[in-house]
Parts: sequence; structure tokens; C-alpha cells
Amino acid sequence: MQASFLRTPTIAVLVILFGLEGVHGAMQQSLEKSMAAELLPAKARGSGFGVLATVNGIGDLVSSIAVGVLWSSVSPNAGLSLCRTFRFGWSTADLFLYRASALTTAF
Repeated sequence: MQASFLRTPTIAVLVILFGLEGVHGAMQQSLEKSMAAELLPAKARGSGFGVLATVNGIGDLVSSIAVGVLWSSVSPNAGLSLCRTFRFGWSTADLFLYRASALTTAF
């Protein structure tokens, strides 16, 4: 069962949700780049940032296709549910990886 505010979103709800998503996206991108800078040796940073950008680009393409197919063939809610699931999963993984890297570089 869906929450009633998600079935008929008002402009205010959409502005808040998209604003939160923008803040979250900016935080996640900054975290990825700072983790790469910390974890990569100085000689490999240029290539490492290139690989990171390539993987992000391929992931963006694949996820856009998957969400578009679900949105069109099943429902918009199915596409957005996939987004929420993966966004939460990758954010959680980023947090644990960052904490683990902070612990290993501290010693």
C-alpha cells in the first residue's frame, strides 16, 4: 500500500523531494571522489579518477535504461522503487567503505 502523499504529490512535496535528492547526490559524488583520492596512490590518481568517471557513466546509462523500461512497461512507481533501492544500497556501501578506509589509514 502506498502512502497517500506519494499517489498525488503536490508541487511542494516534489520540490522538497527533488531538493533532498540533489543534496544527497552532491554528497555522494563528493564522498566518492574524496575516497578515491585517499585510497589511490599518487601515481595512479589520474587513471583512478578516469576509471571512476567511466564506471559512473556506464552505471548512469544502465540505470537510466532499467528505470525507463520499468517506468514504461510496469509503472512509474516500479521505476522509482528501483532507484530508491539502489540509492540506499550504494549510499550505505559508500558509508561503510569510507569508515573502513578511515580506520585503516589511521594506523
